[in-house]
Amino acid sequence: MASILPLLFIVAVVYLFFRMFRGAKNKYANIPTFLEYKEDNPECIKDRKVSCLHCGGNNIFLKQVGKTPKTILNVHVCKTCGETLYRSSI
Repeated sequence: MASILPLLFIVAVVYLFFRMFRGAKNKYANIPTFLEYKEDNPECIKDRKVSCLHCGGNNIFLKQVGKTPKTILNVHVCKTCGETLYRSSI
């Protein structure tokens, strides 16, 4: 019985890891892309500058939230109010 406990622990850790990764991926997919943000909020794009839908701030920063073998996943966040506006990938 004692020899099976380490195996059960490893299986539990792997399960939790994959469950967390899947949840983060789904959360990222629910954030609009830049094109969706632009379509839904045309008043927030003026003179090639993006402003926040929530507070009107135009100080937007890029935050890396994930990495796959082929892409880097980013979200664009308003520095004024902290709201996530849209996602992008490189």
